[in-house]
Amino acid sequence: MITSTASKQIKNLVLLGKKAKARKEQQVFLAEGRKMFEEAPKELIKKVYVSETFFREAGYEKQLSGTEYEVLKDSVFASVSDTATPQGILCVISMPKWDIQSLTGQRQGLFLLLENIQDPGNLGT
Repeated sequence: MITSTASKQIKNLVLLGKKAKARKEQQVFLAEGRKMFEEAPKELIKKVYVSETFFREAGYEKQLSGTEYEVLKDSVFASVSDTATPQGILCVISMPKWDIQSLTGQRQGLFLLLENIQDPGNLGT
């Protein structure tokens, strides 16, 4: 169990949460919450961090098996969480990698490829 915010892992999580450059360099992103954990592709999950309260809840210990995870003291988890009321689970997920040849070589599918979108909100409108 990690009990201090001075831990190297915790400092890295805080950095990943705040700096897009760090996420790009490490080729990962953070996903927080039960639903995000359940829906994330298991092969892309690098590590899972859970609060001690979350870990004690019934049912999730089985779902965490086979996944590398670390239990954090509740106060430490709150320091890395991006939400006001943390759900108690945070995943570090590898960014999926695709290349244009493998995508365009598929027989089925409709693709929209975008690059360097400066204002993603405008894409929807």
